[in-house]
Amino acid sequence: KDAQRNRSSSSTKPMFVLHIGPPKTATSAIQCDLTRYRKELYESASVAYLGRIYGHCLKSEDGKEHSFDPKSLIDSCFENGNCKEQDAWKSLESELAYLSAQKKHVILSGESFAKMQVISRNHDDNRKLLYDLVNKYYPGRMRVAIVYRRYYEWLYSHWNSRNKPFVNGNGDDVKYLPTHRNWPSEGGKRCSTFLSYYME
Repeated sequence: KDAQRNRSSSSTKPMFVLHIGPPKTATSAIQCDLTRYRKELYESASVAYLGRIYGHCLKSEDGKEHSFDPKSLIDSCFENGNCKEQDAWKSLESELAYLSAQKKHVILSGESFAKMQVISRNHDDNRKLLYDLVNKYYPGRMRVAIVYRRYYEWLYSHWNSRNKPFVNGNGDDVKYLPTHRNWPSEGGKRCSTFLSYYME
């Protein structure tokens, strides 16, 4: 009964969700929606979005309050050490201190977390550093979200991302570049075999 009561009590407290992607699993689409609706989420659902802000997803009246670039944390802190002296670390801690005091749920989203190297210093690796920081403000209430995508769908998206075969981005009027429309004998791109592409 005590364990049940503890679970029930913790479920009513604000949660911290770390969404780590990985790349090509609709991370950008999720972050775009979180960007677009972050004001409504903050005011109506007590959810603060910390992560990449997409300019084209912003509403005209929106600013960038409570935004945070996870890549800056990884580049300046986790890969170089001395986290607590870095501006990105101080910025994240400041946000967490404020948001936890306001009893806000937090979603920190960044595919960089799925790609970062695990580096150990003084017997604590960078994953534990991040966990300890979050646990300080959201004790026992951190969850990690990872998205799975079927491999044949992921590979197609990855190939498009690497080769940039289109004239513009998404939309109904998307056209292939000449290098992807013409045969190799006409100057078009020669596609790799599955094996050679996979081994790159």
